[in-house]
Amino acid sequence: MLMLITNYLHRCQLVFYIFSNKKHITMKYFTPIILLLLAACGRESSPQGRAEIRHEIMQRKMDSLMQQNRAILDSIHAINKELHSLQGK
Repeated sequence: MLMLITNYLHRCQLVFYIFSNKKHITMKYFTPIILLLLAACGRESSPQGRAEIRHEIMQRKMDSLMQQNRAILDSIHAINKELHSLQGK
């Protein structure tokens, strides 16, 4: 979070530096720029944020595969139990 705020402040300083010598710039020009800067501060804008997103997606897929694996193992156990009971007859 601190990294995002630092990136945002750095971008704002750059924008204000670029436009500091122009006297005719009004707030209506700064509003879209500020909105773009805020939009660029999401998790997707940094390599660390994108890595965290990939990790979360992979974790959800692994959890899903583990649940499927448990269901398959339960089915195999039930089938084995049924086979053993049929062999005993």
